[in-house]
Amino acid sequence: MPSAKRSSSNELGNDDTSKKKTKRHSEELQRSSTSDLSTSRVNYGASTSRSQVACTIGNEEKVAGYIEKVYMKNFMCHSALEVTLNSKINFIVGRNGSGKSAILAAVVIALGCKASTTNRASSLKDFVKNGANSALVQVTLSNEGLYAYKPEVYGSKIIIARSIFAGSTPSSYKFKSAKGEIISTKREELEKIITAFNIQVDNPISVLNQDTARTFLATADPKLKYTLFMKATKLEDVDQLHAKTLSCEATVASRLKLRKESMRSLQNEIDELEKKVNALRKLEEVRREAVNLENEYFWALARDEEKVLANMQSKIDKEKESIQPLKNRLEKRKQELKMKLEAQKETKAEIGDMDGKVKDINERLQKATSEFKDRHSAYKNSLLKYKHLLKEKEKYKQDCNAVKHEVEKHRGAQENLQERKRLTEEVEKCNMELGKYDSVIKSTELEQQQLRDEAYELRGKVSSLQMDKKRRENDIRMKKHQLEKLKSETDNLSIYGEWMPRLVRRIEDCYKQNKFVRKPLGPLGSLVKVEDAKWTPAIEKELGSTCQFFAVHCAKDSQILQGLFKELRLSRNPGILVSKFTDKLHNIHGSCVKAPGYQNIYDVLRISEVNAANALIDANGIEGILLIPTPKEAVRMMSKNVPKNCRKAITLEGDTYFPFPDYRMYAGSGKLRARFLQINKQDMIDQLYSEVEADMQSLIAYDTQMREINVMIDKNRAMTDDVCRRITELRSLKARLIKQKSEFESAMDLLPDPQHFLMLNEELKNLEKKGEDVRKECEEVNRESDNLKELSQNAAEAVKAIQAEREDIDKSMQKLQLEITNQKDIVRKIESKVKDLELAYAEHCSNVEQMVVSLKNQEKQTEVVVNHALSMCPQRLETTRPAQVIQNLIKDLKTYQDMVEEENGVTEEVVEILEEKKKKYQANMDQMNEIELGLKALSKSLVSRKKLYLRIRRVMQLKVSYMFKPLLRTRGYKGSMDFDDSARTLNVEIAPAQETERRETKSLSGGERSYSTVSFILSLWECVEPPFYFMDEFDVFMDKVNRRIVINNLIWYAQQNKKHQYVFLTPQDTSQITTSEDVTIYRLDDPERTAAN
Repeated sequence: MPSAKRSSSNELGNDDTSKKKTKRHSEELQRSSTSDLSTSRVNYGASTSRSQVACTIGNEEKVAGYIEKVYMKNFMCHSALEVTLNSKINFIVGRNGSGKSAILAAVVIALGCKASTTNRASSLKDFVKNGANSALVQVTLSNEGLYAYKPEVYGSKIIIARSIFAGSTPSSYKFKSAKGEIISTKREELEKIITAFNIQVDNPISVLNQDTARTFLATADPKLKYTLFMKATKLEDVDQLHAKTLSCEATVASRLKLRKESMRSLQNEIDELEKKVNALRKLEEVRREAVNLENEYFWALARDEEKVLANMQSKIDKEKESIQPLKNRLEKRKQELKMKLEAQKETKAEIGDMDGKVKDINERLQKATSEFKDRHSAYKNSLLKYKHLLKEKEKYKQDCNAVKHEVEKHRGAQENLQERKRLTEEVEKCNMELGKYDSVIKSTELEQQQLRDEAYELRGKVSSLQMDKKRRENDIRMKKHQLEKLKSETDNLSIYGEWMPRLVRRIEDCYKQNKFVRKPLGPLGSLVKVEDAKWTPAIEKELGSTCQFFAVHCAKDSQILQGLFKELRLSRNPGILVSKFTDKLHNIHGSCVKAPGYQNIYDVLRISEVNAANALIDANGIEGILLIPTPKEAVRMMSKNVPKNCRKAITLEGDTYFPFPDYRMYAGSGKLRARFLQINKQDMIDQLYSEVEADMQSLIAYDTQMREINVMIDKNRAMTDDVCRRITELRSLKARLIKQKSEFESAMDLLPDPQHFLMLNEELKNLEKKGEDVRKECEEVNRESDNLKELSQNAAEAVKAIQAEREDIDKSMQKLQLEITNQKDIVRKIESKVKDLELAYAEHCSNVEQMVVSLKNQEKQTEVVVNHALSMCPQRLETTRPAQVIQNLIKDLKTYQDMVEEENGVTEEVVEILEEKKKKYQANMDQMNEIELGLKALSKSLVSRKKLYLRIRRVMQLKVSYMFKPLLRTRGYKGSMDFDDSARTLNVEIAPAQETERRETKSLSGGERSYSTVSFILSLWECVEPPFYFMDEFDVFMDKVNRRIVINNLIWYAQQNKKHQYVFLTPQDTSQITTSEDVTIYRLDDPERTAAN
């Protein structure tokens, strides 16, 4: 780390005296502001007041704001450096690269300047030392003496610390007191501090950096000298502020003129509003008339309501008078109804007595009828049993006769036992032979069926071949016809059908006639190209008939296109896809399948129309179909690790694979050929020729196969005939054997069976016994039937007698029922009349009640209307005009009022708007008058200030010229300064004292020019009084003599002006300078010439 060395008792000669003195504070105090200082005051004015104050208090009192200490950390070439400055004269000496200018740059940056002001960097982050993340520059200012800033807050010192960061973080400030407490962190505090101290780090006279010094010392440009004079004295800022004020004055005057013009339109509006107010005030008479009509209207309503009330009371009285006659008639009818009901009650009592008799007779009749039915039923059952027994008796008799016949028939069965045994053996032999014949016949018939199935299969093959041959012949004819059409057509669209060019031309004509909303696209195959030709057949197979489809914009276009199909009578109508033409490709990012090493159909297609691509995406989902060359890869991909959005996959052979979990596979034909995609007319013709030749070869193959099959059919027919002959012979032998067996069985049937003879005798005895039992039972049932017949006849006669008695009672009941019916009719009529009278009476009563309620409501309503009329007009107005007529008059007045108000507005609103406009007009006029007065005052002030500025500029020029001459005399020169304010030049002429002719500075030597320039700067110091002055490498172009004289002049001048601080930076030798209490020399270590630095 480089260090500074002092020649006095405060020498910085080693690293121990240059320790880091960075302090961090955790508490931040609030910023305080002063009322006696303003950041916007002109610095020139401040300097002028300083000169006056300095003259008053004397030259020895120190001015606040000089630099006591400068600290740097990770700044430029310094890792950490602290320099404590003398309050008077300081020389900072060091070789180039030792960091002298870095100290000056740290002071300038800490006091708020930009990086470009130092001419060292374009950005603050460039000042951060390599390898560090941030840098810190800290300047300690004296706050004692004249112009101290907030001494009660900061104390005797103000510490300004600025942190710089290597990244994008902006720099930050901290303002600390003498105790190290943070007072503020806002940049506005810095502006107040440097204004209070009159610090001018951007003034080249106050801080003359290395680049400015070299440029200024090496040049003799009069304009540059004049510019330096203007900047140093702050006259340039005053001039610019004056020009800016003039511009603002012109702008305000122009805007004021426009404002006055706009006030004329506002005055016109006020005049128009006043006219409207006058017109609206004339409506007051109309309103009063309307109020009188409204009062009359209210009393007319009250009059009408009172009339309604009187009418209602009259109606109620009439209704009450009509109720009494109705009530009398009702009482009379009720008395008559009571008498009829009593007569009806007596008749009902007689009928009740008759009902008891009828009930008794019905019980007797029911009992007799039941007894008759039981006896008659028993008689019928006995008769049926008797008939059944007679039939059973006859049956037993017949069975006995039949058994007796069989007994006689089997009396010789013992003598024929040997013959029966022989016949039985013959029958068994026949059965065995028949079994053998059945097996042989069955196997032969099976052989016959196989031959027949084979013959049927062969005939089917012949038929299939014949049909295939016919189809192939039809294909040949169609392809030859297609070839002729293709040869005659010049359009490649003919590959989609000989009618396709005509259809496309017709679509074009209709589109030109504006029949279509958007021109249909198609056939879609003509708009598609496949990048990789090997995939063309498989993709065409997947797209299928979609290649021949048309895409349309809407349903209307689809209907028009279908009409064209009918108009052209196409052999087959192509399909139509309805997909809105957006002229923008669908967003398939979310539905497109992606797999490393594979493509989907959409990836390999180049579709010339965006809307056609959208149609294929909608119809076939081509973005989700993966192209996998081999079946092995397809099986691996589709059965596991299925790519996202994969709908299915196809191979070069046309196989289709569906992904897991619905994994399945459909095999293709294996031999695929494209018919539409990327096929032109000549390719189609060549393809058709090849297909016709192949079809002709197929026809020859069909004929050969049919001849071979016919030979096989003939052979089968011969074998079938031989099998049929053998089956016939076997069946003939079987028939003879069956006949022989039948003869043996018939002979066995003719022989009697001994065992059967014994059984027949036993059965005959049982039948004879049962026949005798049935005969006895038949005789007993016959006697019982006769008794039941007699009981049944007696019961029938009893029933007839009770029925005759019932008929007499029924006749009497009919008479009573007829009488009761008549009575009921009479009662019903009377009740109906009574009910009608009651309803009428109730209705009249209800009407009266409702009318009373309505009367009360009307009374309330009348009272409300009358009260309302009284509230609106306490004195009753008698009027004969109808209320509706009055209301119409009020409406007419209202209409007139609304019309006037619509034209002019509501009076209150218009008056309010008028008042607002007048206030606004007056306020604007007052404001413009104030602005005019201000402009006049400003114009006078600018004129007087301009005069004052010119006088001050002249005084400054004279003062600089006056100070310049004695400085030249110390070197034995004489000279003069010529200020040309119009050309903005400053010509300096110098000559040795003994010469009469003066020379311009550009004719001087380098050292002489530098000396004269430094003398010029010293002259300017008399006009500018900041608390400190910095000069960097001011002596680089001087020889030893001029340099010694200049340094002596600088020291002499500084010693004469002890209230300011002076810091001179030089790489030259300063051994001739004598250090003292007022003069301090700081020597920096030589730089380390390493690659790192």
